[in-house]
Amino acid sequence: LIIGNFGLSYEQSRTQMALWAILAAPLLMSVDLRTIDPEYKAILQNKEIIAVNQDPLGIQGRRILKGDNRIEYWVRPITPTKDSYQSFAIVFFSQRDDEPYQVSVTLKELGLDYEGGYQCVDLYDGIQFGTLLPDETIVTKVNPSGVVMVRCNVFTAQREPSLFSRLLRNVTYAYYFLKQYTELLKQYTEPLIDYIGYERDNSTSYMS
Repeated sequence: LIIGNFGLSYEQSRTQMALWAILAAPLLMSVDLRTIDPEYKAILQNKEIIAVNQDPLGIQGRRILKGDNRIEYWVRPITPTKDSYQSFAIVFFSQRDDEPYQVSVTLKELGLDYEGGYQCVDLYDGIQFGTLLPDETIVTKVNPSGVVMVRCNVFTAQREPSLFSRLLRNVTYAYYFLKQYTELLKQYTEPLIDYIGYERDNSTSYMS
């Protein structure tokens, strides 16, 4: 790694660290952490990216797409796993030199097809994409000669229901509660109504 040696820009330094992690390459520094600039030191000490590099599955990542827009997609299978499904580290690498480029891609296009979804987070900027299903889209901007690195952990917990689902559930509960309450009220009021009617009829007969 030549991060912090003045041979790479800040964006290029982030790119080298991300690609080395995807490729499971040894992270051998060529600088002195005591004198390196803080922003480059932060790249080298990014614990989340180091964890991808050192992932126990030990599977090397690969480039799956190099588009005409000069954006490359790299993926690497990592832990945790669920059944036969793996989590993934993803790198969007820009070889452009003009301006930031917006990437929009579904998880399924990247090979992530677990129907339970993936919890996705940007490993450099900490942006939370939330829990995404295979047909849902990651949208992000990649700087020239830079990267966006995303970790997508296969979702192992129970998926949080949507606002609509929670509202529908509450309405359903309210409906069944009112239905049971109405039946119970009817059960106890019908005899009372019959009794009142009986007493009224007897009173009328007596007065006659």
